[in-house]
Amino acid sequence: MEACSSCYGMCCETFNVPVTDSDLRRLMECGVDVSDCVGFISICEMSSSYPDVRLDDGYYHMVLERLGGACVLAIRAGGGLRCGVHGHHHLACQLYPINAVTGKPKKGHICHFKGFDGVDHAGLGERNVREVRGYGRKVRAWNQTRGEHTVEGFLKHLLE
Repeated sequence: MEACSSCYGMCCETFNVPVTDSDLRRLMECGVDVSDCVGFISICEMSSSYPDVRLDDGYYHMVLERLGGACVLAIRAGGGLRCGVHGHHHLACQLYPINAVTGKPKKGHICHFKGFDGVDHAGLGERNVREVRGYGRKVRAWNQTRGEHTVEGFLKHLLE
């Protein structure tokens, strides 16, 4: 997939990006320490179709951490931001701004990238649905366990 170079990384600064265990594995393949790049946002602060993760003090969505107002994986280049793990990045970012169901750009999207023509949007959408379902099963199993519900324990559970 061609790297985005048509804006200044507005999506890297605009969105909290939910991630799955499959996304974490892709990041690990390119040497990223996932414990340093994920964060958890209260379900009260962010609406998402991704499953709610139970931690000791409430329910959260697992997202890419933000640093300095942007995705922790973004790098500054050419006066803007670019994905530092392009090619291994998570499906939510690979799909943006395409609606996974319709295969068409989302209404009111901010992306100006024109390289979508050769991308298999339907295939990415189907893969996203499979990955989120698999992640959902793991999250439900985690949420039903007894004992402490820590971030470290959750990541270990996901990546076993």
